[in-house]
Amino acid sequence: MLSYTFDEIPTFDDSFADVQRRYHSSGAQVADILYGATDKEGNPTYPKNNADGHGRLIVIEIDGKFHALAWKHSRAEGGNTEEGSVFDKPLESLEEGIRAKREVIRSARETMSGKYYDTDAAAKILEGFGEISEYNTPREQELKEQYDKLIERNDKNKQYFASVKQNADKKNDLLNQAKELKDSEEWNSTADKYQTLIAEWKKIGNAGEDNDKLWEEFTKVRQEFFDKRAKHFEELDSKRKSARSVKRDLIKEARKVAIESPDYNATHKKLEGLFEQWKQAGHAGKEENTLWAEFKAVRDEFYGRREEAYRDRLQEKEALVREAESLADAGDYSAFVSNRMKELTTEWKNTGFCGREGDKLWEVFHAAQDKFWQGKKAANAERMNTRQEKLQEAIDRRQDKIKHIEENNSKLKDRLATTQNADKKAEIEGWIAENNSRIDELKEEIARMIPSEKTAEAPAEEDSNPEA
Repeated sequence: MLSYTFDEIPTFDDSFADVQRRYHSSGAQVADILYGATDKEGNPTYPKNNADGHGRLIVIEIDGKFHALAWKHSRAEGGNTEEGSVFDKPLESLEEGIRAKREVIRSARETMSGKYYDTDAAAKILEGFGEISEYNTPREQELKEQYDKLIERNDKNKQYFASVKQNADKKNDLLNQAKELKDSEEWNSTADKYQTLIAEWKKIGNAGEDNDKLWEEFTKVRQEFFDKRAKHFEELDSKRKSARSVKRDLIKEARKVAIESPDYNATHKKLEGLFEQWKQAGHAGKEENTLWAEFKAVRDEFYGRREEAYRDRLQEKEALVREAESLADAGDYSAFVSNRMKELTTEWKNTGFCGREGDKLWEVFHAAQDKFWQGKKAANAERMNTRQEKLQEAIDRRQDKIKHIEENNSKLKDRLATTQNADKKAEIEGWIAENNSRIDELKEEIARMIPSEKTAEAPAEEDSNPEA
């Protein structure tokens, strides 16, 4: 539009002015005014054609004011045409603007037709509305109202969609937490955590088009955990029933094993074996404490009885240790004392097992026995050495005699060779024969003496705890 505005349709005080009014499709009134026409003599006249020098003004009414669209002044006014005047299509810009605005609104509505549309894309489209020339005609005002409503709706939806996205993000986070929990075997605490997640989920608003999908996936994950939890407790209940049955049988077996058994060590091992079976049987549920109390009572009664017996046995073993130490210190290795030391070992075995204290005493007892037998072995060795020396001396004496006789025989044989007298030869031969007989006797004596080198060995020592 031109910058000229009038309060009413101007005729410029021309009584011959021709005013043509019509309503435009924009809803505004348009007036085409021909004015200032003169005849050849210069008198005012009705405008007929351009030859009469009339002016032409096209105006449009907006909000009670008439705005110039195109203006060619009359000849009397100089006949100039205002810059921007277009007389053939003066409203084309307005009409194009209205069409463009309608297209903007149509396109925006189409984009905004989706339930969760792209608000940024819609805002970008609506920005084009403000870039179109504005005449503020009734139709444009109507379009502006529609535009303002779309702007308001898009702004609200933008905020809403943002909250929806936040809700979706929150629910996705809860869904991820649910997924992390689904394989947990902390059944009770995890179930509580799922209840907390549900409570948080309910506080969160709508998550948009994925809302139902997120909920379905969340409940599916949650249900997967609770299905496994239910299966676990079913299996656990079955195991507990089995454990109750096993533990009742173990109590009966423990009572049978523990009844007045004199072999405390063997009974202890059997009870420990039953205890291992007890631990492997698993939890028996509500009856666990009651069953354990029964089983423990059987064990406690046996171990109390065993402790009392161990004290008595320990005293007996202490007495055996004292006697063994006394015999080891005495230095008497006679057969009587040696037999008594052996008897102590037998008595130790017959006394029976008496626990760890007995193991400690065994070390002391064994050391005393070892000292005794080592002492006896040393004494026997010393005695053997003395006897061996005397025996060797006796053997040496006989061997010297044999050597002397053999030397004498050698001389007799030389003499025999030079003797011619038969009687003398017979006498010499007799002497040689007697000497040979004596040599044989001496050798037999030596042979009988050699086996006597073997002496009785000390009794074998006890190397291990007879209780073990």
